[in-house]
Amino acid sequence: MEKTRLSRRRFVETAGLGAGVLAAAPAMRIFAAESIPMAEVIKKVWKPSKEYLMEFANAMPEGKYEFKPTDEVFSFAEQLLHLAGANYWFFSTIKGEKPPLPEEALKPEGKSRDDVIKLVEESLAFGGDVIEGLTDESAAAEVSMGQRKLAAWKLIMFCVDHISHHRGQMVVYLRLNGIKPPQYRSGFIG
Repeated sequence: MEKTRLSRRRFVETAGLGAGVLAAAPAMRIFAAESIPMAEVIKKVWKPSKEYLMEFANAMPEGKYEFKPTDEVFSFAEQLLHLAGANYWFFSTIKGEKPPLPEEALKPEGKSRDDVIKLVEESLAFGGDVIEGLTDESAAAEVSMGQRKLAAWKLIMFCVDHISHHRGQMVVYLRLNGIKPPQYRSGFIG
């Protein structure tokens, strides 16, 4: 008798799982039908990401660009210059070139707020040129990152993630200075 109950229970569980998979199948087809090419996705994500970053850069006043919450972390200017250098590195890697600026050009010493903003804008434009010419084929192309090889689109998404990471830190910098950060939005939705 006990064996029959277990068999029926197992049948019901298996049937329930199968029904769930069958129910999900139409939804999976809908999502597949709405999918768009990788290059188009990257372009849709990149534009708001760079615009959002520039809103952060412009939100902090000139006199606060040297602000840092503790001695161990980047100043606000250093956060932005770090991102500029990383942007050059990511996109130079995709192009198979060396970054166009030496590391010394991305130090905050002697730079005004406008100088920092200009360097960030230029790094985003450098990346934007790569992204503008992106095709699904070039997005899928392997690039060398040291000893590793990976698809260019993964390196671009790493760049977008890196920008998001530092923007998140800049939220704290702005709030600690009584400045409301720009309203959150994402290029992944909309």
